[in-house]
Amino acid sequence: WLPLEYLTVIGLLRYGFVEEAKRIMVSSVKAHADVFRRYGTFFEKINGENGEPSETFVYENQTGFGWTNAVFYRYVQILDHLEEQKNLYREPKAEVPPFDLVIMH
Repeated sequence: WLPLEYLTVIGLLRYGFVEEAKRIMVSSVKAHADVFRRYGTFFEKINGENGEPSETFVYENQTGFGWTNAVFYRYVQILDHLEEQKNLYREPKAEVPPFDLVIMH
């Protein structure tokens, strides 16, 4: 499930496991791009073993799903930043609440 994968990737990046995070992001971008090429849309879930849209479980697999689109786009942004050796993080400021310590958009 992409939202949990994304949280894992962000944790890996924050703790310095950049190569591991890159491996996951590259694999995910490739898998979702392959599905998009075949079906013309993103899906909420894809099968990690065969790269096909996941079968229906509790509810039908959603197409064009928001968080899949968002995480795919975010991974591309992060990978570009890493390749260009740009800083991924904002500098904290006293007037900004702690929850603002996020990877930049």
